[in-house]
Amino acid sequence: MNSLDWASIANVAQWWSRLLDGTGALRNFLATDAYAQAYRKTRSFTMCGEARLRSLYRAVERVNTSGIGGDIVECGSARGGSAALMGLANAS
Repeated sequence: MNSLDWASIANVAQWWSRLLDGTGALRNFLATDAYAQAYRKTRSFTMCGEARLRSLYRAVERVNTSGIGGDIVECGSARGGSAALMGLANAS
């Protein structure tokens, strides 16, 4: 009889709880819009949650559509995920 690897089961359970945490992570995992694609590319490099990243992405889009000139800067970057998301939003 095979023994269960409880550490692996706990890791899978933790992964599913993060995926289905109600923040839209599952939606972003399956979606094909520009934000979801940027989110998938940068989520492992940021400590920010999905709602904050979506808001940041929309803010960059709003700056671009409003025609506001200048540079976009992130101050206090830890792993660069938010800055990467802003770069992807700025490029789209």
